[in-house]
Amino acid sequence: MARIVVSNHKIENNRIVVNFDTIRDDSFNLEMELIETPAASKAIWVIFSNGEQLDTGDLTKGNKAELIVLKSYAGSHERPHLFTISAKDENGNAIASIQLIVVAKPRIIGSKMVE
Repeated sequence: MARIVVSNHKIENNRIVVNFDTIRDDSFNLEMELIETPAASKAIWVIFSNGEQLDTGDLTKGNKAELIVLKSYAGSHERPHLFTISAKDENGNAIASIQLIVVAKPRIIGSKMVE
């Protein structure tokens, strides 16, 4: 059965949690590879952000993909930002997918007194 593996982060039950509270940088590179399927070399990668497809008009093919996750996309721990990353075959059928959960503690970065 086809599956997506990630070389630089922990994955459990097809879910990855990127917690920017523990990452010093403002971005994180996620390196993924589709394995255990003969269709891997021709796979088409698609990304959904909170249910909306991000990469329309952008065709990324092959067995490997890299995604740069920005801290600015992080949701709170109570309401995380959810990405779904899928690999599809040439006919558009889903081969494998993972869910990416991006979180950070909200910070107040400015305030203003209003009269």
